[in-house]
Amino acid sequence: MYKLIAILCLAGLLLSCDMIDDAKDMFEKHALAQEYVKTKYGIESQLGFNFKNGVLTDATLVFNAKDVRGKTVSELEAITRDTVNEIFKSTPQNIVIQVVASSTDQQ
Repeated sequence: MYKLIAILCLAGLLLSCDMIDDAKDMFEKHALAQEYVKTKYGIESQLGFNFKNGVLTDATLVFNAKDVRGKTVSELEAITRDTVNEIFKSTPQNIVIQVVASSTDQQ
């Protein structure tokens, strides 16, 4: 009986603090960002971001090296800024651009 009450209280607390809605919103933003970059620039990407006290502190856009081989750092920065501004409607304190190359990628 006590376990049931504890579970119900915990479920109520989770629902009341909008934790589930926040997580859902984060997944939606992630998917929107991937679709935005793919549609506008034709590049596969992954987006990571961090909020602290409601402020967007970090945004990381990860690209595959074979997709961005001919692009400059300035171009990748512009793509990242455009994507973050479009999805979050705000500017992060830090922008991180990652280019990942697997051992199977060839020039």
